[in-house]
Amino acid sequence: MWDLLGAHEGRIEDIITAGDAAIAASGDGTVALWPPDGSAPRVLASFRKQAALSLALDDRDLVIGTSEAVYRLALGAPAAPRRVLDAAAQDCIAVGVAVHGGTIAVALHDEANGSDHPITVLERDGRTRWSTTVRYWPYGIQFSPDGREVVVNSWDGKLYRFDAATGDEHDETPWIAAALVDAAWVGPAELAVASLDGTLGVWDLARGALVDQLPNDDGWTAVAVTGDRGLLAAGDNRGGLVIRQHAAHHTGASLDAAARPDLERPWASARQATMFPSNGEFKAIGGDRVITALAFHPRAWRLFAGFHDGAVACLELET
Repeated sequence: MWDLLGAHEGRIEDIITAGDAAIAASGDGTVALWPPDGSAPRVLASFRKQAALSLALDDRDLVIGTSEAVYRLALGAPAAPRRVLDAAAQDCIAVGVAVHGGTIAVALHDEANGSDHPITVLERDGRTRWSTTVRYWPYGIQFSPDGREVVVNSWDGKLYRFDAATGDEHDETPWIAAALVDAAWVGPAELAVASLDGTLGVWDLARGALVDQLPNDDGWTAVAVTGDRGLLAAGDNRGGLVIRQHAAHHTGASLDAAARPDLERPWASARQATMFPSNGEFKAIGGDRVITALAFHPRAWRLFAGFHDGAVACLELET
């Protein structure tokens, strides 16, 4: 069962793991570290009149995107967050951040213009490596596992791909599903995507195909992946949760579960998957509480979740 750790005053916009704990970013402007034992959270940063929207962690540096700026914070050091990009000066909010080897990628939403939303990559010292735009509102941004590519998941249902070193645009994907609100890497070239229209799947960038799909009438709102046990988790607009082993964990090459019918039964519907947590696994949290963010413990024995009402919870996957 879910263990409620506590709550922020604002919606949980993002959640990541750091060691055994979770770090949550809230619309109330606070970023806090939540221990899994239910003890009091430690506030890492508090931004006055700013919403904390996105998080990324590299080594011991935490990168925070807010409604006004992007900050870098050295965890474990008694220092205030250092601003590395002024989003407000561009009439933007930092809806997504990612970090790889000290390099920061930022997805900005241009509130004034409504289009041509900036995508920027910053060097470790804060200098701009390159900047470009995407036409539609980005929901998030990721470095590929090897750090060579930057991928943006967008409102228009596409993934926009850029060379991390030069900013050259690679081929964008065709339309996948409406409003790709979250994404997480499953393999070197495979990205799990969650869509508000109810599509959850894995987009194979090499094959140019969506595989391993699960429809859901309630719409998916968050997705998380961990490699050690090949687990994929997704949450929806009514507090529904699915956890399964994705096909890449079994085959090592193909993500097409249909090619291995011995792995598990096909996903006909999230509502039909009632066993938890062994096979297809749908679990209702109750109260139509919207899951807004998910993150696995690195060893995949605990799942953290954030909710639209500010709650932070963890689920023990092994007892």
